[in-house]
Amino acid sequence: MNYAELIQLIKEEKTCNEICTILGISNRQLYNSLIDLERQSLFYKREYYSDGSIVYKFISDDDALLDFVKDFCNGTNIITPRGSDNLKCMVISDLHFGNSAQRLDLLDKVFDYCIKSNIHIIFCCGDMIDGSFSKTKQNIKSPFDQIEYFINNYPFDKSILTFAVAGNHDKCSYGLLSQDIISKVKNYRHDIIIGGYGNVHVNIKKDRILLHHHIRGTNIDINEATIILKGHYHKYSAGIKDNSILYIKVPSLSELNKTLPAVLELNLDFQNGKIEHVNVKQFIFINRLRFLSEEEFSLNRNFNTSSSIDNLSTSSDDKILVKRMSQIEKFNRRFGLK
Repeated sequence: MNYAELIQLIKEEKTCNEICTILGISNRQLYNSLIDLERQSLFYKREYYSDGSIVYKFISDDDALLDFVKDFCNGTNIITPRGSDNLKCMVISDLHFGNSAQRLDLLDKVFDYCIKSNIHIIFCCGDMIDGSFSKTKQNIKSPFDQIEYFINNYPFDKSILTFAVAGNHDKCSYGLLSQDIISKVKNYRHDIIIGGYGNVHVNIKKDRILLHHHIRGTNIDINEATIILKGHYHKYSAGIKDNSILYIKVPSLSELNKTLPAVLELNLDFQNGKIEHVNVKQFIFINRLRFLSEEEFSLNRNFNTSSSIDNLSTSSDDKILVKRMSQIEKFNRRFGLK
């Protein structure tokens, strides 16, 4: 590896993929080379873009610590093109690598769909691995081996980034066996960004999305988020609470709890940097990826709705307000006739 040339390319703010092309190396080789630079006290931060690009920028030792604290407190940023007002992304959850109910073949199909649909962002809402306990048979019992298996077998595409929160199964391996999936993935898979345990905030333009997974003793941290994506429940439901926050329970991409594997596609429309409309499509897997349902939500903070249901309750006092669009409204919106 020509480290002098690598350092120069980073200073020129070349993207990860551009560096790999110029140096004739794979992404994995680049990640390993960047570990070597850190061992030489050359620290860097990563900037993530909505087209799946990663840009590295050198920082001082003190800035590296400050950058870590800022990410922990303020969340991870997805940088979007100036003037863009739409972002399409996929949402998955509860993969349970290492369990006999895992469906890595379906995860490959999700990536295929993203590539065909020009989708560069995936949100993952926890339980990447099965951890140290399970309701069903584990093909890989050691959490250490599960993490290695995840790093080596989670699909890769040079234009797709996965932003994730670690769940209760991920955390049990850390709490009991000191196997931290976050630090290991950070070193060896720069395309997978696991921001923390239980709650992870992702900032897009002037708005914020929370990735949440239930962990005993950890409360949900909304912190100005407009959309809450919740793993752990293995089935889909969605609704607006307090006229301003969209709560979405994300289905599982495994066959645990005898549920059909499913994924969500979100189409986010922005106005003045804030998320205004959200289109949610649900796809299930029966031999292949099949469209199941579609819902449309308005996030106008001042709108009123007369419909009230409790389809997202995790406690008896949840009050969910859902605005469902009629078929005519959906047609008009889709074809620009509103």
